[in-house]
Amino acid sequence: MRPARPAARLPMPPLRDCPTGCGCAALLRACCSKLQSLVAAPRRSPWPIARDASSASTCVAARGIAAGLGRPEAAAGAGKGDGEVMVVGLGNPGPKYADTRHNVGFMIIDELARQEGIPVSKTEHNALVGRAMMCGRKVLLAKPKTFMNNSGKAVAALSKYYKISSDRILVIFDDLDLPTATVRLRASGGTGGHNGMKSIVAQIGTKEFPRLKIGIGRPSGRKEVVNHVLEPFGNDEKAEISIAIKEAADVVRAVLSVGVMKAVSGVRSR
Repeated sequence: MRPARPAARLPMPPLRDCPTGCGCAALLRACCSKLQSLVAAPRRSPWPIARDASSASTCVAARGIAAGLGRPEAAAGAGKGDGEVMVVGLGNPGPKYADTRHNVGFMIIDELARQEGIPVSKTEHNALVGRAMMCGRKVLLAKPKTFMNNSGKAVAALSKYYKISSDRILVIFDDLDLPTATVRLRASGGTGGHNGMKSIVAQIGTKEFPRLKIGIGRPSGRKEVVNHVLEPFGNDEKAEISIAIKEAADVVRAVLSVGVMKAVSGVRSR
């Protein structure tokens, strides 16, 4: 192994005290000392490495876990190429909505952030964001603060600012038409009547982006859909939803590792 090179040193110019007593020589000495400390300081990467994603085994394991959920999806996806990937969870901001069915997208972003040690706390373009390296990919985690029906404004603004193409935007959201706690990945598709998805399609101008859907089931009896999605999960649902959230986090890592084409689309066994 080659020995480490010593830190660079800036030559200190020979300085004499100014006969006028203005102190300019002392000031120049101070500036040179500061430059030397800056040159010697180690450079820090602007991309922090997520706590667990730095281990290859974490992402390899995620592929296997995801593969157990269903069949491969025959389409390209967010894991391909070297560009930054945006993973967006949909929901409504504020404690009033934190535990509601409609906020399961936020819950999955929070779970990823917790597992990987990524703070999702900086506000940019009407969204809470966090950036890091996961599974060897540059990743932007995002939670729009626009409320569900205007989610597309934040997604479009972030994708434009960071130059992220639609095929590298993975959107996570709740789905009424899937049984509760079902996890399903698709490379593209319609909006399914979901207002947040409608907003994203309208703002970015395409339906061609990957999406990860979490089933919340339809309301029973005469309960209105709006009341159903804005209510917390029932006590009999919480255990399954907790498992589904962790499985969804693993599916995200699988997408980052191998792409949507080799990741998975399927229904989790209940």
